[in-house]
Amino acid sequence: MKEISTLRGSNNTIKYKKDELEYNVVWGKTHFSIANVDINTILNDFFVNKEEYYLLAPGMVNPKPGGLGEFVEENINKLHSKHASAIAAIMVCEGYLERKDMGREIFLRKIADNNLS
Repeated sequence: MKEISTLRGSNNTIKYKKDELEYNVVWGKTHFSIANVDINTILNDFFVNKEEYYLLAPGMVNPKPGGLGEFVEENINKLHSKHASAIAAIMVCEGYLERKDMGREIFLRKIADNNLS
């Protein structure tokens, strides 16, 4: 399993393994998987414009409107807005996104497409 930090650099390490269908993720005591088709959904339906930065805003409860956390909660089956933190870190590590910090907020921009489906 690959081991990375959250985008905030917290002590909770994210471990993940990617195969042809999905990413299996261990983040602290949380275990989940996200399918490659869901990564494509995020890249194509949330990060629509490659020139624009989008708000991460994962949130444990009531994520900020318009952020990736809200998108994950509303569009990715069985995942909650909090999972957006780990998903974003993985997508940055895999080279799909780049990050930009503005104050206390993290913004993300698509820099590559997912070639897996």
